[in-house]
Amino acid sequence: MENNPLLLTVAETCEALRIGRTRFYTLRQSGAFGPKILALGGKLLVRADELRDWVAAGLPPAREWAWTPQDSKTKLGGKGR
Repeated sequence: MENNPLLLTVAETCEALRIGRTRFYTLRQSGAFGPKILALGGKLLVRADELRDWVAAGLPPAREWAWTPQDSKTKLGGKGR
């Protein structure tokens, strides 16, 4: 896994959570996986900052998880206008 990537692949997400791919897909299918899954170039990706915040919040199920990036322009190196 790269140092501080913005987006994580399924494999990187599983590694970060220390779970297997089957468990990841089970959590996703059941609605227990809170972070939004993005599709880009045929890959499923998860925002690293959202995953981090979701874990810090105690892993709430998707129906209870509402995430809003805080000051994302500043985090991404923008001027934060």
